[in-house]
Amino acid sequence: MASTSGKITPGEASPAYRADPLEAGRLADQLAAVVEFNGDCIISSTRDGVITSWNRAAERLFGYTRQEIIGKPGIMLSPQDRVEETGAVMARVRAGELVENLETFRVRKDGSVFPVSVTVAPLLDEDGEIIGTTAIPRDVTERRRAFEVAQRMAAIVETSNDAIISGTLDGTITSWNPAAERMYGFSSDEVIGSSELINSAEGRAGETHAILARIEAGEQVEPIETTRLRKDGTRIKVSLTYSPIRHPDGTVVGVSTIARDLTYQEEAFAAAQQMASIIENSGEAIMGSTLDGIITSWNPAAERLFGYTRQEMVGQHGCLISPDGRAEVMHTNMAKINAGGQVERFDATRVRKYGAEIPVLLTISPLCVPAGPIVRFSPIARDLS
Repeated sequence: MASTSGKITPGEASPAYRADPLEAGRLADQLAAVVEFNGDCIISSTRDGVITSWNRAAERLFGYTRQEIIGKPGIMLSPQDRVEETGAVMARVRAGELVENLETFRVRKDGSVFPVSVTVAPLLDEDGEIIGTTAIPRDVTERRRAFEVAQRMAAIVETSNDAIISGTLDGTITSWNPAAERMYGFSSDEVIGSSELINSAEGRAGETHAILARIEAGEQVEPIETTRLRKDGTRIKVSLTYSPIRHPDGTVVGVSTIARDLTYQEEAFAAAQQMASIIENSGEAIMGSTLDGIITSWNPAAERLFGYTRQEMVGQHGCLISPDGRAEVMHTNMAKINAGGQVERFDATRVRKYGAEIPVLLTISPLCVPAGPIVRFSPIARDLS
């Protein structure tokens, strides 16, 4: 952050202080007490940078006692990579400038470097001549940390796939992230300043008002599934999570809403149910297996074909239904699938629960995670008897 500066003109000292030495002495004592017990670090130096005064706040901030630091060069408080900057600031102040709120760094006695906002002013004698400098450095570590946290939070909100909306307790929208624009079709310019009810489905306004009232009362509101409207009037199923926005004193001053579109989740659930129904009602034996051959699923057709119930087979190795001497073929096929290869449909022999062998046509299909590796495989057996 850039500093601001002003020019101080020598010769502006008030003659009143020289006219009454007793009053001037009392004023000096008062000023000394103000400096000594001030909550801000106040450091004075000569024109060439030698420290001449050091208050208690300076001791707390830098770790040096007054005895350790007075008479030492002030440049020792600057990190090595800031020495030139400090020299340039001192030159400006000696020329009569006031340097305000310069964002820089200082170093403590223990060697730790910390961020400060420092104001440096010329120190004048009775004739208004510049005889030194006074510096007031303020530790801005917490302020900078809070700023960095705020930046990270802003980046999370901006890049989130969930719609994140904030508003006042009366439902006026104050922020609307890009995911909200994509989900609902309204731009931030269209909705900020308007009511959150803009995208509530018909008959849902009371629901929103009730939730805002509970948030204002400090209640915990569990996530809810409800319906919202897009700009084009289409309805979408969403999961809403409400969180209070609090003032530093703890008072609830607003509400943050995170909306997740459940459309694809419901579609995926419906597809999974349909697939489960197909498997359960299939006339072919459909099994699931880990990559090392342990059975994980076993449909009713498999029960009828092999005579084992689901409870008997899940957790068992697939070799249980392979004839003696044929297990090696099964291991070879599993290794081929693990390596990413394909196993064509082939005729095989399998064994029922009580030892009878049956001819089957086997298809082995790999099961993958989306855009990922093979995690299981599924044998499908058709009875060729």
